[in-house]
Amino acid sequence: MQTAGVLTRADPARKLTVDLTGVTWMRLHIDSNGANSWDRASWANPKLDCADA
Repeated sequence: MQTAGVLTRADPARKLTVDLTGVTWMRLHIDSNGANSWDRASWANPKLDCADA
């Protein structure tokens, strides 16, 4: 699992790199962060790239 940490609307998009070797499914998840009930997420245009090992 990997996290982008807390982002605000002023922050640029973050690139995450995760080894998915052997993975059969994946879930994108947002955590409420406990700060308020206005938390939102936009996956915009997620892309999965395969790289040679």
